[in-house]
Amino acid sequence: GGSLEIGECFQHTHKHKPARVTALVELLSSAGVKATASDNILVALWTKLISMGSFGPVGAAARAPIDVLISIPQTRAVVELAMNEIVAVAHALGIAVDAEFPKKYLATSAATSPPGTTVSTIRDVLNGNASEVLELSGAVVRYGEQKGIPTPTHAMLVGMLLPQEQ
Repeated sequence: GGSLEIGECFQHTHKHKPARVTALVELLSSAGVKATASDNILVALWTKLISMGSFGPVGAAARAPIDVLISIPQTRAVVELAMNEIVAVAHALGIAVDAEFPKKYLATSAATSPPGTTVSTIRDVLNGNASEVLELSGAVVRYGEQKGIPTPTHAMLVGMLLPQEQ
């Protein structure tokens, strides 16, 4: 699996990693949890949002796993649009995510996902549970509005998934 990234949102005010971050990483590592101390947790969080916040809502709207989403050119394009909107919003907020991350992720991680792989948002919708659309796409739309960044893909996803939340 993956690794747990630990950091502080206001770490940029420190010249080094805070001792409590290092102590937590050491504690988790000693318990067998793969953990690292992040140099910039906001970049790590927004990078995670680029993938999860795109594949989740698009997959929930399409009711399809990652391999299906990226195998159909039209849905792959929607995923990429959603990813690029998150990059634009992050940049407007001063968070230096890699602008090439969407293309890299689609070419590597997403392309090598085992068939049938889904993110929790898709599973939630398929199981009749709340989709987290307001926490994912809704947040992208709200931050986009604050910074004057258009987020039509995420606005559409909110509109498509929100009726299921009622």
